[in-house]
Amino acid sequence: MPKRRTPSWLSSAGRMLAVSLLTCAVGGAFVPAIGDAARPASTTTARPAETPAPPENRNDLQAWLDYQRALGSPSLPAVAQMFYRSGVETLRAGAQEDGVRMLRGACQLDPTFVAPRLALLAHFGTRDISQSLMELARIADLAKSHFPYQHYLVIQLAYHGALVVFLATLLAALYVAWLRRETVRHAYDEFLQQFLSLRLAKVGSWALLVVPFVSGMGLALPTTFTLGAAWPSLRKSERAIFLLLLLILVTLPLAYASVAPLCIPDHPQRGPFYGTVDLASTPYTPERLTQLRALVDAHPENPFLHYSTAWMAYRGGDYDLARGEFEHAGKLWPNEPRIPNNLGNLAEMAGRNDEAEKYYRQAAALEPSWAMPHYNLGQLYTREFRYAQASEELARAASFDFDLVRNLQAEAQVRPGDPLPPAWGWLKPRTFWDALVREPVTKDDAGVPEIWRGWLEVRGTPMLWLTALCALLGFGLGLLIRVKLPVRTCSNCEGPVCRRCAARRRDQVFCAGCSASLREASTPEFARLLLARRRRTERRASARWRTGFSTILPGLGPLFVNRLGLAWALLLVGMAGLTSFIGVPGPFPYDPRVGPLASLQLNWGGLVVFVLAAGLSLLTYLVLRGADKMREIEPDSVKRAVARLPRAA
Repeated sequence: MPKRRTPSWLSSAGRMLAVSLLTCAVGGAFVPAIGDAARPASTTTARPAETPAPPENRNDLQAWLDYQRALGSPSLPAVAQMFYRSGVETLRAGAQEDGVRMLRGACQLDPTFVAPRLALLAHFGTRDISQSLMELARIADLAKSHFPYQHYLVIQLAYHGALVVFLATLLAALYVAWLRRETVRHAYDEFLQQFLSLRLAKVGSWALLVVPFVSGMGLALPTTFTLGAAWPSLRKSERAIFLLLLLILVTLPLAYASVAPLCIPDHPQRGPFYGTVDLASTPYTPERLTQLRALVDAHPENPFLHYSTAWMAYRGGDYDLARGEFEHAGKLWPNEPRIPNNLGNLAEMAGRNDEAEKYYRQAAALEPSWAMPHYNLGQLYTREFRYAQASEELARAASFDFDLVRNLQAEAQVRPGDPLPPAWGWLKPRTFWDALVREPVTKDDAGVPEIWRGWLEVRGTPMLWLTALCALLGFGLGLLIRVKLPVRTCSNCEGPVCRRCAARRRDQVFCAGCSASLREASTPEFARLLLARRRRTERRASARWRTGFSTILPGLGPLFVNRLGLAWALLLVGMAGLTSFIGVPGPFPYDPRVGPLASLQLNWGGLVVFVLAAGLSLLTYLVLRGADKMREIEPDSVKRAVARLPRAA
């Protein structure tokens, strides 16, 4: 399917900002709503005996809507996508009224098509806030009641959430490894000086530090090894980042392999769904009904297949088959209220009102807060002229779900003079989620999705052993460095020193430069002055490149002022914006009616988020660096070291 651009750069930013708002708002709303009652998938009547002819004018929206109504089809996906593209092109050309009309028509032609709703949300985002809020509410309502869209959101949030956390943690660990590089490199240098000259030892130490990162093992494993080697000199927060990275590397292969059954709804040949998750909005075809009947014969104990066959048979006008399959499904699902509700509809259509009332009562007893059986009871009592009971049932239905009653009555007004059609209930999303969770993992599901196999860190169980080996080798090297040649930090400038190059002053350790400053001092006051000057010189030497990197990369600013927790939080925000801007593809292919049609399009809203994270990083660095510079705190170690210097006579 060709990729399409959004109407304008402003509309693109609004659309992507709307997607971000939807992820935040719906992401917390649709998971609790999994157990809520689903909206009716269809209230249309069965297919007519004579199939109407499609419109001659392919661009006549009203003719297509009349054709859909005459056909009795819940959706026309191909026609909806055609009018969606036409609406986008029309909005780009400047004809806003025609463009909005086509997009709304696409929503009516396929109520589960998300792309035109997002386009309307982006269009009204900068023009009419009330309309944009209404579109956002419709998208949220679709996310609450439509399982394929819920499944899409869960997969995307889980995949991109794990990706963002992994990238943020890896970058934070890389920052720490770069800051503590001298600890490991100095140990390499001192060891190589026993066999090589000073210059060759320095070059060799840098080579040993860099080789793991260019050996084709990615970045995470060499970072794990380096931080393990620098473990004795790490702060508590730096050790926490290292342990978090190690935990992620261990859990990623296991977690991704264990969630492989989440792709089952997208495979028509896989049980227990066999491609029936979107059947509520799928048009009737005899071929599909024949396929479902063959699957029922092959899997007679599968309730999803019985229910789906009954649903498609009702759509095709085969009410006897629909009744038999609903009854079979009821034996496998005795507590499913949609089955007696639909059986009541079939009984009412056959003129068996007493039987229909019994089924409606049974459905209401199984789920008392579900509005649909009360609505159907109200319609049944109205036809029997029992107006008092009808008013009571309709009022009860409206109290449970006012939008349901309003939508059903609005649909009836489209065809004045015809009796109100009964409301048919499709399976609620929780039924699919329960079956998906209970589905066991098979050997075919042990691997991760193909798009993830480019990640070295998620290539299966061998990566667990390799991660453990890198961590153990790093810890072993760190222990060896601590025992054989411990590397510490200078008490004044925090540079790396070992016992071969360190100069001690009582119980404090100083590097060669700070020790020379102490030797030049004749009084404690003068020693403090010289050490403070050297401390400022060392800080100013790195101030420029630190400021530059803090501007480019989010999270570096707080890290340079020892705020690692804040740095990791800014990295999370920055990576979320960067991945959204680039447009990382999802793990599984999706029906274009569910996922966005242009998933690889640049998201300028994500770029804004990334820039804001980088700006906050720079601001944090400037503010906290300025406070430290004004205070110019003298280390306690310096005070103890110079306290006993002899005073000049």
